[in-house]
Amino acid sequence: MSNRPKFLLNNLIDKIKFSRFLPLLLPFILLVFLVVYVVNIPIGHQWEMVNLIDKKFSGDLSLQDLWTQHDAHRPFLMRIEIIFLAGLTGWNVRAEMFANFVVACITFIILWQLIRFTHSNFYSGLLFITSAILFSTSQAENWLPGFTFEWFLQNFFFVACLILLTQYKNSRRSFALMLVLMLGSILAYSLVLWFVIGIGILLVWHDRRYPIFWFVVSLIVLAGYFIGFEVNDSQTGSMAYVFTHPLPAVAYLLVYLGSPLSFGGAREVTTAYSMFDFAVMGVAATWGLIGILGAFFCFKEWIRLRKSDLFERALPWLLMMLFVFCSDGLTMLGRLNQGVLQALSVRYTTVAGLFWIALIMCIVLFRIQHNNRIAHAFPQLFWGTRVVISIMFVVSFIASSAYGALTIINRYYGYTLGRQGVLHYDKAPTSFLKLLHVNAELVRAGAATLEKWKIGPFREVPPSLAEADMLPDTLFEKIADLNLTKTTYLENCATLANEITIEIQNKSLFQLPIPIVIETRSTQADQITIFWASGSNAFAENRSILAERSIEPKSDVRSFYTFLSPVLPINQLKIKPTYTGVCRPDTLNIVVYRFKN
Repeated sequence: MSNRPKFLLNNLIDKIKFSRFLPLLLPFILLVFLVVYVVNIPIGHQWEMVNLIDKKFSGDLSLQDLWTQHDAHRPFLMRIEIIFLAGLTGWNVRAEMFANFVVACITFIILWQLIRFTHSNFYSGLLFITSAILFSTSQAENWLPGFTFEWFLQNFFFVACLILLTQYKNSRRSFALMLVLMLGSILAYSLVLWFVIGIGILLVWHDRRYPIFWFVVSLIVLAGYFIGFEVNDSQTGSMAYVFTHPLPAVAYLLVYLGSPLSFGGAREVTTAYSMFDFAVMGVAATWGLIGILGAFFCFKEWIRLRKSDLFERALPWLLMMLFVFCSDGLTMLGRLNQGVLQALSVRYTTVAGLFWIALIMCIVLFRIQHNNRIAHAFPQLFWGTRVVISIMFVVSFIASSAYGALTIINRYYGYTLGRQGVLHYDKAPTSFLKLLHVNAELVRAGAATLEKWKIGPFREVPPSLAEADMLPDTLFEKIADLNLTKTTYLENCATLANEITIEIQNKSLFQLPIPIVIETRSTQADQITIFWASGSNAFAENRSILAERSIEPKSDVRSFYTFLSPVLPINQLKIKPTYTGVCRPDTLNIVVYRFKN
């Protein structure tokens, strides 16, 4: 090759500047990951939507059905999205996953423009950080189908308003568009956007008619929103709980802010915390405290530079942090009585991620790492601290994302098993259906509705497959088959129940990320409890799972099933049967299944 073609090729490569395309690689990787691990089965609150979908297909759906209150909000747009996609795709919930992803991509494009507007030079590194946080797997289940659509929507509405607020000031068209977006945010869950954007209008729009009109419209809209609104006892109890428990309230605020840098969303809400729970809450609270200190320095610098152009350029990022603060406080008021661990619920991570994007933008914009007294007085100490915090931030973010990816993989197996339960809903054990919703009977009834309309999993599964075995060889493999010796009890069964404990130890059988399914057959047991432990952990009560009973037709054998998808690999199991009535000989048959790779 001559020198000239080689020169032209090198010049072309320089012009492409691959670093600018690197942020686009992250959403692509996430999309591929989700396509592989999203199961076409409704999950969580989606089962509460089956009644609306039934009305839609029956032609009985009303506006009141869409507007009705759910918990403390009215997910109007989310309901429209699910019902529309259900009619369009036969309720293939993968379409909802794609809708979440598309809204996140639009939000990313708007943030891209906001970065270019507020930073005179185009920072590829800032765009990469924004992409990493916005498309992180630390959000785990928020990327999966369901109610999470409203969290992505409110982020979109907010950043779109920031663009209109800062780049199209004192414009009637811009003001009208912001009002439309705000109405959308009301229908998509968020109420604090009215307050935050109103502050922005008051600070940077010179025509004072706009703040006044904004205030009047917000009062009218919010009044309409709360007509017929009911506050349940749990919410009022939580508000009272806040005032009598100030330290947990502060801890909740900190953990919420630090949730994108910790391990959230994979555990059930509980007030009986394990050591692992304390550890992840401590990591999140530490980052929350660091974030608040960073926000304080940014705000202080913003006030000092109020007469420079940085005052207005930094405003959208400061408003973004304020938005997350307000969301954090409002959530704490309604959820604190569920425990501080609830602040790590994965659905909040999507909002909390905006705080860290905004904080990093402000630090770069104000050059906080240079322009402060501490940096001048103790340069080496400040430099070392900055390096340590930066390294720990990267490590925490990678660990959180890896944990989120593992959570999605584990959910994939759980939802695959739940899908099998739905296809066999008339005979599926309760424990399988509970993988999809805490109310197994709601899933069972909803599955009958889906089968009636041939939608959801029933649309793409042939009848022969739906009638097959619930644990087919194509999906599962047997890794343990234990028949325990027949035992005769001569004393009262209830007394002996606490003494009948079986331990199984085989580290090679229980490896992450593939969970296990345990089936225990018995002719006499009324209840079977599964205890499991990882490493040196004891068999604590909060690590036990009650296996639900399924009575097989034309047989006296009772089958108990449970699904274990732990955070750490299992190396010990205890299976404890409970008997009542007359003591008779019984043989326990224990079969352990694992999903095929």
